[in-house]
Formats: sequence, structure tokens, C-alpha cells
Amino acid sequence: MAIFAAWPLDAPRDPTTRVSDPQEPGRYLGPHGEGTTDGSSAMHDEPIPIPPAHSAWPTVSEFALTYNAYARHRGYARVSSMGQRALAAFNEDGTLPRRVNELRAVLFFEQRCWNHAGRVPDPGERVFVDAILTSLHEQTGGTVPGPPDPAYDRGPQVHRHRPLKRWWIHNQLKRKARRISD
Repeated sequence: MAIFAAWPLDAPRDPTTRVSDPQEPGRYLGPHGEGTTDGSSAMHDEPIPIPPAHSAWPTVSEFALTYNAYARHRGYARVSSMGQRALAAFNEDGTLPRRVNELRAVLFFEQRCWNHAGRVPDPGERVFVDAILTSLHEQTGGTVPGPPDPAYDRGPQVHRHRPLKRWWIHNQLKRKARRISD
């Protein structure tokens, strides 16, 4: 379950302020939208290390998923647009987004694209991802503030449209057969 805060997640606020979680009474939201039960915002505040360029894909993928761009940037459409613009600019003149949160959102989107493709990028296809990791290292010194974002709700993992479509066709054929026989 994702926890959404009432303030923009990128906006700075006093980390000692306690804000009740509207979805779960008795829980409080920390400065990054993470939930705690004791009202403290110091839940997993250790920094998250950024993997170096050319790291194994599972390591890069795990880091990319510590930033839930869909929740932070208000949905798939914005993240997709940001990712496509960044890739086009990188392919055109080698530029990348300047802000850390934009770099992390683009990295998150790249991870989701490769995950959806069902394969790991080969070294030639990793140039863009490695450039993002290098830029993140240069801007942050190798770590980003924790805690990791809660995982986004992926919904049901079973693709139900195919069985439903087969079921619908089967029923249509049965109805047609009944009309012919009547």
C-alpha cells in the first residue's frame, strides 16, 4: 500500500512535525511520506548508496526502485514524458536532467521499461543508465537521503484480459449456437 502525503514530496518541511496518516489511524507521516507508528520521522534515515556505473543490473534495479517516481511525480504519464524527453536529449547531445529527483525519476522509468521488456539491458543499451548513475554520483557524492520510498502498488500481476476475452468469445459462440438451434 502506498502512502501519499498531503504536501508535495519534494517540498522541504520540518522533520519534527507529526502529520497523521489519513489512511491508517495511529500512524504518522515522516518528511518523505514514510509511515511510523511512534510519531518519529527517523525511520530508516540512513543514506541509500548509489551503485557505480557498470554495476550488475539487479543492483541498479534495486536502487532505482527506492524512488517511487509514479507517486512523487503524479503518475505514469508525467514520468513517461520525463523519461522520453531525457532519453531524446541524451541521444541528441548527451545532456541529462540537472536535478537529482529528475535523474532518479528517469532511472526509475528506465528500470520499469526494461522490466516490462522482460530482459536485462546489454552493455551497449546501458549507456544511458550508466550516464544517469555517473551524474547522480557527481551531484550527491555517492548516496541519496533515505528512507527508500514505499513500493508502488503494481496491482494484480495476472493479465486478466486474455482469459476474459476468450470467455466472452466462448459465450458469444454458445449464444449463436442456441439461436441457430431454436
